[in-house]
Amino acid sequence: MSSRPEDKAGKAFWDKNWALLAPELLDLQDRRLANEVNLRFHELFSRFVDRRRDAGRRLIEVGCARSVWLPYFATEHGLQVSGLDYSEDGCRQSEAVLAAAGVPADVVCADMFDPPDRLVGAFDYVFTMGVVEHFTDTTSAVAALKRLLRPGGLLITVVPNMHGSTGLAQRTLDRQVFDTHVALAPADLASAHKACGLEALYCDYYMSTNYYVVNALRQKGRPLYPLVRLASIALGRASMAAWQLERWLGRWRATRAFAPYVACIARLPG
Repeated sequence: MSSRPEDKAGKAFWDKNWALLAPELLDLQDRRLANEVNLRFHELFSRFVDRRRDAGRRLIEVGCARSVWLPYFATEHGLQVSGLDYSEDGCRQSEAVLAAAGVPADVVCADMFDPPDRLVGAFDYVFTMGVVEHFTDTTSAVAALKRLLRPGGLLITVVPNMHGSTGLAQRTLDRQVFDTHVALAPADLASAHKACGLEALYCDYYMSTNYYVVNALRQKGRPLYPLVRLASIALGRASMAAWQLERWLGRWRATRAFAPYVACIARLPG
């Protein structure tokens, strides 16, 4: 069992969060701007996961509650998928999403710092979308994920960029959600992976902008929610305008000031 650092969010936070969000299966044929983030992540993941080479290999998503990414990795990349989460509600909803997609998967309700023995060293890919930044000790969180990898496997870690304008927007619109995060730059994430013996193949800010990453849903029902909602909509529409300009003029460089994500893909040698 790995040493467990402080969880800044906690299970109760996530149980409530899953009651506020509605998942929608990914459709890579949808070229609308509303699907731009999914299309961009597909580009990133496809650089490191090759269906022709990897069909039949195993991937586990840690923090899989209500995930639409497990069906994606199964259908788009031919991987055998599993999920791990410590929220019982989140696991049930993940199973429902997988069933709706017609994808068989093993969803395990357990703590990533104390996973069942059958998961240890069992996967070619370990994937997380917004997990490690919620723990006070990033290296310990990455080490827990590493335990699930086979030698030669890849750890794909994506966290929100809580620096720059996205962090400022999150702190302004919902400070409680902001406080559940540790603000990580690419150097921080790369250092945590290196300390665990992982070789970073890619570690950088990702996408030029996406203010839809700012989460203010927990403000719903509070007196200032209409203003918070209006600000969220305005920020989101600004991101969509930027994506349209990128489609016309070419991609903008992702920066600390405006990028919504930090992504790290690292290999376990062997």
